[in-house]
This record gives sequence, C-alpha cells and structure tokens, in this order.
Amino acid sequence: MLQDEVQQMLRTTQKEIGFKYIKFHGLFDDRLSVYSNNGKREIFNFTELDRIFDFLLSINLRPLIQLSFMPKDMALTPQREVFFNHPLVISRPKSISKWTELVSKFTLHMINRYGIKEVEKWPFTLWNEPESNKDMFGLLDDEYFASFFSATFDAVKAIDKDISFGFPSITTSTLTETNFLFEFMNLISPRIPDFVLLNFYPMTGLNCFLDDAIESNTLTLDYDKDAMSKCIDKLLEKQKQIQAKVGISLPMYITEWNSTTSHRSTANDLAYKGAYVVRNIISNYDRIGSFGYWSLTDYINEVPEREELFHGGHGLFTRNGIKKPPYYAFLFLSKLYENLIYKNDYLIITKDEANNISSVMCNFINISKLYADGKLSGLNNSSRYSSFESEVTRSQIIKIDSVENGDYVLEEYYVNKYHGSIFDLWLKMFNGNEPANQEEMDMLKTSCTPGFKMHKITILDNAFSYNVILEAHEIRLFKLKRIYKKEEEE
Repeated sequence: MLQDEVQQMLRTTQKEIGFKYIKFHGLFDDRLSVYSNNGKREIFNFTELDRIFDFLLSINLRPLIQLSFMPKDMALTPQREVFFNHPLVISRPKSISKWTELVSKFTLHMINRYGIKEVEKWPFTLWNEPESNKDMFGLLDDEYFASFFSATFDAVKAIDKDISFGFPSITTSTLTETNFLFEFMNLISPRIPDFVLLNFYPMTGLNCFLDDAIESNTLTLDYDKDAMSKCIDKLLEKQKQIQAKVGISLPMYITEWNSTTSHRSTANDLAYKGAYVVRNIISNYDRIGSFGYWSLTDYINEVPEREELFHGGHGLFTRNGIKKPPYYAFLFLSKLYENLIYKNDYLIITKDEANNISSVMCNFINISKLYADGKLSGLNNSSRYSSFESEVTRSQIIKIDSVENGDYVLEEYYVNKYHGSIFDLWLKMFNGNEPANQEEMDMLKTSCTPGFKMHKITILDNAFSYNVILEAHEIRLFKLKRIYKKEEEE
C-alpha cells in the first residue's frame, strides 16, 4: 500500500465506489521495520505504518487490524515463510510477553496518533486462518493458538476495552465441516470475541499446499451457484448457537471472498466475474455484515509475476490499474438507493426519497461441471468461455407501480463481452498478443468503458414497465430520474 500504483487504484476505488474497510496481511512485516533486535539494541518503529494509515484515512478507508504476522527477530522459527515475493513469517513468538509488548505499543501509538474514538471504529483480530495446515498460515496447535490469542486479546483490551476484537478469520470448510468456533471459545473462556470473520472461497480441498491453492488452475470448485447463500445459512446458524451459549448475538463478517483462491484461473479475467459478484451480493446483501472482496489488484506478491497481462488474477484491477468486470459490478451496486422496492437473485430495484429509481441486474451463467472439477485447465485465450454452461440471453422485465406521471430520463450502463470487459477488448484489439509498448497499453485502457444508453420517456398511467435483454455474463445499471419543469417546482 506504499507503492504508488496500488495507492492510485485505491484512490480511484474510493472516489468512484467508496468501500468502508480494507483487509490486508503483513502489518508487522519486516519490510515495514516495525520491530528489530540485534541482541544489543531493540527497536519498535511505527513510521511506515503511520504512512499507511495516514493514506487510508485520507481516502476515507478504515483498516481491519489483522495483527500479523511475526517479525523475524521475534520469531521462534523465522525460516517458516509463506508467499513468493518478500515472504511473510508464519511463526510463534520466541516470547509471548515480547509479542504482547509489540501489540500494546502499536495500539497505544495508534490511539495517540489518530484518537481513541477513531481507533475504536477499527475492528482488531489476530492472524489469518490459524486452523489451516503448515503450508499455509496454521500454527498447528489449537491450544497454543488459544493461549496466543488470549494474551493478544487481553493486551488490546487492557488499553481500551471498547476496541472490538474478533475471532481470527477462518475458512469456509472450517465453518461448515468442523466445530472449531465452539472449541476455540471453550479454550479462550471467559473471553468472548466481538465478531466472527470468514474467508469464503467455494472450493473443496482448501487444506492443500499453498502453492497449489494460489497458482493452480485445476482446483476443484463448488459447482453450486448458491454456495455463498448456503454458507451464510451455516454462518447464521452458528450465530444463533453462539448467542445461546454466551447470550450475545455476534456480528458476522465475510472479509475475504472470491470464486477461487487461484491467481491463475482462466475465468478470473472474464466478463463472468462481474455477474458473479452482482448475483452473490444481491442474493445476500442484507444477511451479513460485510462482503470483503479479495483482492484489489492482480498486482500481488503471493505468487511469481507472470508476463501475461491476463494471467487469471482475481483482482478488481489488472496489475497496471485497468478496471476489470468485478470493479464495475461494485461500481454499479454503489449506485443503488436506500429503499428497497423489489429483488430476486438476478435483479434489485431501489428508490430514493425523491422516488428516483436505481436498479442493478445480471445474467449470471454458471461455470460448467467439467470446469468445476478442474478438467478444463488447458484452455487458451480464445476458448476461455467454454468454461461455462450454455450462454443464453436473459429477458428481464422491470415493473414499478405507483410512479408519478411525468417526464423521466432513463440511463443504462452495461458490461458484457462486448462492452467494458478488458480481456475481451484486448482479444479483439490485439488478437491475444501483449501490448508492445505503453502507447498501446494506454489505448487499451482508455478504450475499455461500459456501454451506455440514455432515453427520455413519459409516464402517463402511474406505472412503469421496461424489458431489458441481457447478454450472457452481462451486468447492467438502470437509473430512472424525474425531470421537473419550472411550473412543477413552483
């Protein structure tokens, strides 16, 4: 987040969409020089963190404080690392008291710099997926991690009991297939975390080697298009069970989600991903406290850099800052109003206090069973869309009753394979060849925009009906705004 290209992507995202929180790994990464100890001199240094948090708050984005991972000079096993470029240390601390000293100093520093009321709006947690295996983030001993968590929890709460400190992020399979949450609660009792965090990836066998999980295009995916809804069902069951146990209803947050963990999935670059986001959000928007999409950009240091611009990364942007279809999905969703008129799994209609209408819809086409089973991993650029079930258009009728008569402007913005999908435009413009220079790259970037239509209509019978034909994988934003004439205002 200190790199200019990443900051520019975040600025654009916040200006155009406006997320509330951001999750990131590596708060205590050695590149930020937070802690060092050469045996003669011990240094705690939060200068680089100040730069990060100053920037985030300047663009109205609050951090989810994931206390992770271990500074090398504090690590019991500093050689245990994950990720390819500048790997992060996944280790217990040599001294739990030294770790809690770091956590305490960090928390106090943030309060003194940003104010206690601001820091109390930042959710705190410890680690990421501690229940995963040794090739991922797991600390491999639930009882040890419980004591590690308890000491960290106590250190933060001792400074300010009103700081929210939640469960560590867990995986979908942990939620659905184990009793980890309750076993963990028993181990840390009488402490009660303030919220539950989930990383949702609809995949099987996520306890695989890390390299396979993030570099493979042969992972087995969940073929069920309602996988997120069913996972949230399970999460809400756990919420009720926790409430019965402790008497408190804990907020439930998804802080990582995508259709896959892989940075090499051929479907990640396609128009499909925009419809995937829209369908899952409008199906579940009011059921859970957050949807944290992973990740911002294809420019990420978890895997070796690939020469190809469209290599299957799961970001909202390409590595050089070109918007991908899921970016437009969130942009369209951000234009919805507060008052719900109607929704189903493919359409949501809202209005504001002035009765202006905003609607988002999609034609979601699910991946094929063969692709879900990892049997279509060898697709080339021109055959990527063979990953899906039959691609058909969808007729979507928008009906709204009790609409004031008068003149209106109707605006439609849409992204599909022919408009706003950067991969498809690149294939058309460059025939699958990489842009040769910055001029060609700029041409590609400026040429990729959503389609747009604008009409002027008159409503006479206090009712509105409009039929939209959506292409396969299309997302569409529909806005209906009243035109007031001078005599109406008077």
